[in-house]
Amino acid sequence: MSPPPLEKSCSDEISSLRRAMRDLVALSALPAIWTGYDPERIAESLAEVMLQTLSLEVIYITFARRGRTRVAEFARCGQGRDNAASRAAVVRALAPWLSDPFWSSSVIPHPFQEGSLRIASARFGYVGDEGVIAAGSSRPDFPTEQERLLISVSANQAAIAIRQMSVDEERLGLLEREREARQEAQKELAERRRAEESERAARMEAERASRLRDEFLATVSHELRTPLNSVLGWTQVLRRSPGQEELRIQALDAIERGARAQTRLVEDLLDMSRIISGKLRLELQTVDLMPLLQAAIETVRPGAQTKAIRIDGILDPAAGPIRGDPARLQQIFWNLLSNAVKFTPQGGQIQVHLERVNSHVKVSVSDTGQGIAPEFLPYVFDRFRQADSSRTRLHGGLGLGLAIVRHLVELHGGKAQAKSPGTNKGSTFSVQLPMAIVYRDAFGREHPLSSPYGHSEVCGGVSLSKVRVLVVDDDVDACEVLQRVLKECHATVDTATSARQALERLTEMSHDIIISDIGMPEMDGYELIRQIRSRGAKIPAVAMTAFARSEDRIRALQAGYNMHVAKPLEPQELIAVVAALVRAG
Repeated sequence: MSPPPLEKSCSDEISSLRRAMRDLVALSALPAIWTGYDPERIAESLAEVMLQTLSLEVIYITFARRGRTRVAEFARCGQGRDNAASRAAVVRALAPWLSDPFWSSSVIPHPFQEGSLRIASARFGYVGDEGVIAAGSSRPDFPTEQERLLISVSANQAAIAIRQMSVDEERLGLLEREREARQEAQKELAERRRAEESERAARMEAERASRLRDEFLATVSHELRTPLNSVLGWTQVLRRSPGQEELRIQALDAIERGARAQTRLVEDLLDMSRIISGKLRLELQTVDLMPLLQAAIETVRPGAQTKAIRIDGILDPAAGPIRGDPARLQQIFWNLLSNAVKFTPQGGQIQVHLERVNSHVKVSVSDTGQGIAPEFLPYVFDRFRQADSSRTRLHGGLGLGLAIVRHLVELHGGKAQAKSPGTNKGSTFSVQLPMAIVYRDAFGREHPLSSPYGHSEVCGGVSLSKVRVLVVDDDVDACEVLQRVLKECHATVDTATSARQALERLTEMSHDIIISDIGMPEMDGYELIRQIRSRGAKIPAVAMTAFARSEDRIRALQAGYNMHVAKPLEPQELIAVVAALVRAG
């Protein structure tokens, strides 16, 4: 027996309400599900739920942000028609209607079949500007009140999601701006600290320089006044006691010592002034170091004998000549030896070594004196620096001698070094100077380039067979001339007209020696030799350049060249350079 019509109607209404409540609960849960979704995923999820919940044929959703352009658009079709073509047809059918902000529902031609499609829509946002949902069905009763309610709730849920997304983005943007501001503040703080540290270091350096200057001026005053006091004192003694021969001799000796001491001080001051102003120059010639060292040893020997200090010279006569200024070389050796005598105690020992080390001549002065403290060793060649600058120091002097030594050695293209195991353990000072270019005759005898020997012919008895030379010069004519001269002495010659081409040549095959110009476009000779040395190559290299100043020579040697020769270079000198460096390895 079927239920009465009224009872059936009530039952249907209750079932419909239950479905509506269930659907409302499902829709209410959507924003929680959408957390972290982008607009496209939200539109897709909402369309899927509405198609299933309302049994729709089409659904079209657009999202926009207030005051901004559309950020998402999504169309879906039900009843097995969901494909790209159908979705495009839905958009074409609905777009004209949805462009009217006052349009809410209507009947439009069905995009897929005969008949019409009933449309229900809902806009969301404060003024309806944040999006729209349009749902379509061909049912005659669409949309029912419950369906309208569900569409409106869906629009509200979409609005909540979009607003929450905007809030989250604003919060993230704020957090990002706060993070950037914090990083900028930390950066500014770090920069301020670095600036303060730099300022503090500069202030400390200025204070140190001022202190060194004051100590130096006090030392100058003391060192100049001390011999003056002796000279004036002995002068007055002589005036008061004339006719005493023994006293006269003693006084004259003291006056002479004082005058010589003052002369040395003044000369050191003048040399340092020339060094600082860049006016100190060398008079270069070919020099044999052995006689200079012997003379320097004999000069300091009387002072050493008064302290019972033994000086031993181990001098190799075959160490080879160098190109240098004899007077300045004598000054270097005298400074090193006089320092050794000054700082070696009674009964000590000094050893002087002269030897050849590859393409350099090395002179070492070792003593058994008071040594050098490890913390002072890095500064031993600095001007105005003394290990003991107190008023009670045992030894006189201005502290300029070793600074002058280092500068003179570097002007000669050499290097000065100091070693010491520590205080009271002695020390060793050494200088290395580049050998003069020499070449051997047919009998194996060495001749310096300054001698006239061998200038009548290019090779001078030298054979460069089995020697592969790489010539680098951007001047093609210069390359050809060097190639011709070297080939006359049987060398194998490769040429490169740029530094990059030279690096390629070195990669392709090995060479025994490089002769390179310095002034070249794109990459100069300094950068070329630095790149070669950075690859670990120890190939001998000659800088052959028109940059001929002392500082140019020093720069070339510091960059990595073994020898610096100035243009123009005689062919005989070129051959001698190559032969000497190839022999030295």
